[in-house]
Amino acid sequence: MNKLTVRVQMLLGFGFLLSLLIITVIFSVVQQGKLADLTEKQFKHPFAVTNAVSRADGNIVRMSRLMKDIAMVKDDAEIVKLTQQVDALEQKVIDDLTLAKSRYLTSPDDMEKLIQLFRSWKPIRDQVIVLKREGKGAEAGDLTRTAGGPKLVEIFASSKIIYDIAVKKAESFQEKSIEERAFSFNITVLLGLLSVIVGILLRLRLSALSHVNWVASQRRLSRLHNSYRWAILISE
Repeated sequence: MNKLTVRVQMLLGFGFLLSLLIITVIFSVVQQGKLADLTEKQFKHPFAVTNAVSRADGNIVRMSRLMKDIAMVKDDAEIVKLTQQVDALEQKVIDDLTLAKSRYLTSPDDMEKLIQLFRSWKPIRDQVIVLKREGKGAEAGDLTRTAGGPKLVEIFASSKIIYDIAVKKAESFQEKSIEERAFSFNITVLLGLLSVIVGILLRLRLSALSHVNWVASQRRLSRLHNSYRWAILISE
């Protein structure tokens, strides 16, 4: 290092410091991109699945209550009205389950099983409505309890499995996000410390060079002064 000129030493030092700053900026940008991607995945996948499944569960519960109402009412017009409400809710459930399937990150067979279970409930509901219109209210009520009830248990059990898996996936994304933030913080601090150390070394080097230059200038002045004195003595 001492064999290099002062100019080269300064250029190398400032070049290294500038490189550290550039690396810090690039690293920060890349890490921010990773964190943003993880956040997007959380909302686009696990959270979308849990929200969609929760909405579907709520609408299935509403459908079940409407089916119980259908089994109890006697007015045909009221049966038609309630049936229309059930059909509207059914479409909402299908839409939510389809959305959940498109965002589900684990095995698609899980979502397909839930959708098929939900679809298999429709023939039971249709039979209940037919029995009710035929005036067989007691049979309609029995079918709702004996066939509809167990089917709902299967549906909700399958739904819970999917919901729990999606929650675990969200938690894994969250843990990874925390790890990335910690890693980013540690590396940024390390790069910052290196920049500070390099800056201090450059400052010390500049101070040393300034001192060397000052000493050299004082020596030159001393030599010039002595030469001037000798010149005066000789001239006398």
